Parts: sequence; structure tokens; C-alpha cells
Amino acid sequence: PISRQGTRREATERTGVLALVQRIGPDTVPAFGAALLMLTRGDSTMAVEALEGVARELPVDGGAPDVFGYAGRIAVELERPDLAGPLLKAALRLDPQGVAAPQAEYHLARSYQLAGENDSAMQQLEHLILEFPDSAMLPMARRLFDKLRGAIPSRSEAGR
Repeated sequence: PISRQGTRREATERTGVLALVQRIGPDTVPAFGAALLMLTRGDSTMAVEALEGVARELPVDGGAPDVFGYAGRIAVELERPDLAGPLLKAALRLDPQGVAAPQAEYHLARSYQLAGENDSAMQQLEHLILEFPDSAMLPMARRLFDKLRGAIPSRSEAGR
């Protein structure tokens, strides 16, 4: 059973992983599980690479875009835009209108931001805002867009 302890974010993460497992099918679950084990053991970069391998083996309708997007999000969390960008672009290329597309678009914008490519980040966010106006990612996308545009100071600037 899934532990009831932890933060809301951790619970959301567990739910997302379970949804991915349902999408990928039984043949890929062992490799996916091995990648998750790497992640829980703290070998995040290797986990991202393993998830990319899993995604490459999956059909588009069998979770490939979702796994690419998940791997890309982890790479963004690691502040590795060099890893994140190609993974997130692969997710969007495979399924630009899918359920996971808004999240992939947001994280791709974050990877651009991490790489110092703020204009590209703003273009990506603008696309997300216009293309997916009902997405749950919209508030975060608008906030990041405003921050990049200079309307919202970063936390470090706000504390000065």
C-alpha cells in the first residue's frame, strides 16, 4: 500500500507515477520500476537516462510522451536543461495536444529559463497559455511568464 505519510506534493507525485504505470503496459513496467528505484536511491541523472530508454521503447499511445515528459520534469528539477530540453521536446513532438502536453510545455519553458534563454521561455509559456487556456498549469505558467517579463520580482530580489 502507498504510505499516507508525506507532503501533498509527494502524494501527487505517487499518483502521477501510478498513472504512468497504467499507461505503459506490463512489458515495460520492470524497466520503469528500475528507473524509479534509481530515482529513490538518489541517482537522479541515471534515472533520467533510464526513463529516456523506457520512453524510446514505448509506442506513442502507450505512454511514450508521458514518460519523456516525466523524465524531462525530473531533469528540470535537477537544473539540467541540457537533459530536459530534448526530453520535453520529444514528448511534445510525439503528442503536442495530449494530456501531458501542458505540463511538458511548462517544464520546457523552465528548462529554457534555467539555460538563460528567457525569450524562448516566454514564447513557450505564451504558447501554453494560448493553446491550453483550461489547463491546470495555467496559473504557474502565467506567474513564470510575469516573472520573466519583470512584473514579479524573484524571491531574492523581493528580500532586498
